[in-house]
Amino acid sequence: MTLIPGKAPMNSVGEIASAAKADTYAPVKLSPAQIQAELATVPGWNVVGNALVREITTKGYKKALETAALIGGIPNKEFPHFPEVAFKFGSVTVSVWTHDVNGISNLDFEFARRANQLLAS
Repeated sequence: MTLIPGKAPMNSVGEIASAAKADTYAPVKLSPAQIQAELATVPGWNVVGNALVREITTKGYKKALETAALIGGIPNKEFPHFPEVAFKFGSVTVSVWTHDVNGISNLDFEFARRANQLLAS
């Protein structure tokens, strides 16, 4: 159960994300159990240390650069959550974590979902 001051207690990450979205994407640090439950919703992502990480294989340098730019374009005025993106010939590594909570938050999973949607299209 997660508590946000002034809001009803929440049991699921979906409830947390909804409450946070209404609060301009306020970060809420997730428990290890919440993180494990949410991992099932973002195929390809893993926990490495304090971050969500995805390794993306591409065909060549140009495709890796295009993929890095695509992922790098996710943050905007509405969703200002920025990843660490590294690319090299044939691969892109994306890491995301929330500095404000020193760990993985609802925002990191929202970023992972947005990234997966872009990569699937």
